[in-house]
Amino acid sequence: MAARHFDEIILDDFFFVTTKYESDITAKGSKTWTQFRLDLMDDAAQNLLIGPAKAVNHEVKMVIKFPNWYEHFQGLGYDLDKEPKLFDGIYTGTETRDPETTDQNLQQYDNNTFSIESYLPKETDVRVSVTGDSATLRNIVTGELMACQTQPEGFGRRRRGSAELRASVNLHLLPHSYQVFSMQK
Repeated sequence: MAARHFDEIILDDFFFVTTKYESDITAKGSKTWTQFRLDLMDDAAQNLLIGPAKAVNHEVKMVIKFPNWYEHFQGLGYDLDKEPKLFDGIYTGTETRDPETTDQNLQQYDNNTFSIESYLPKETDVRVSVTGDSATLRNIVTGELMACQTQPEGFGRRRRGSAELRASVNLHLLPHSYQVFSMQK
């Protein structure tokens, strides 16, 4: 268990449920799907994550990461009323996902812009990966242009069944800062 080795654990924003198996239908009973999933995920948070983590490390800080918040997320079990009280902290970030390959139904931005935020207290380097075999990122604030390099065969993670190429660029982020980019093709 991670709590044996770390004093802070961030639970990624894929902590949700979308299933409608026969066992779910039976367990749901007369509740709405939203209430069933809220109750299920609150119970899972307390009894499968927080409780066991604190049992092996009473100093551990459990942080939940909420995705970009849309009004329908409670239907997947995200509970903004109870979960911030259960966990020691919350985190949220700006992100997009391909709406064809995610269970979260996040809206895909269509203006080819994005931001990268660092909440870290020290400088850090990150790699930004974009779809396509070539792209140039323009820092909207400074105007700097950065050419993305095609990733070598087998680099990183490709979507199942996808042969799409990806290009990447390394960025340096200052503590507690953000950068905003547009993608030029």
